[in-house]
Amino acid sequence: GELIACARHRFDLDLPRKGGRKRDHLESVARQLGRRPAGLDGPPLPAWGEHLWAAWLELHQGRRAGFNGPEPLAWSDLDAWSRLTGADIRADEAGLLMQIDREFFAVRGEIEGNRK
Repeated sequence: GELIACARHRFDLDLPRKGGRKRDHLESVARQLGRRPAGLDGPPLPAWGEHLWAAWLELHQGRRAGFNGPEPLAWSDLDAWSRLTGADIRADEAGLLMQIDREFFAVRGEIEGNRK
């Protein structure tokens, strides 16, 4: 839904790629043209998903990394984070957090695939 579309757009803008982040390029274009390029504004973060986006960002900061870069979040990561922070997340919200994480890796894979 809307939360996943917003996350996908933000990942596409902010993940590093050859030549820098897409957001930096589009903001530079905006300054030069005096107007915002269409690709800069994506789907808005729905009000009901703000706490989930904040939670994912927090989980992302504590993510483990392996030899090939960041590792996907595990259900045990959500459980530990929830217990340590006292965050009360429902099962459907936990599912959305995992879906956001899958989207992160999907966009990351697309960007890395285009580098080759």
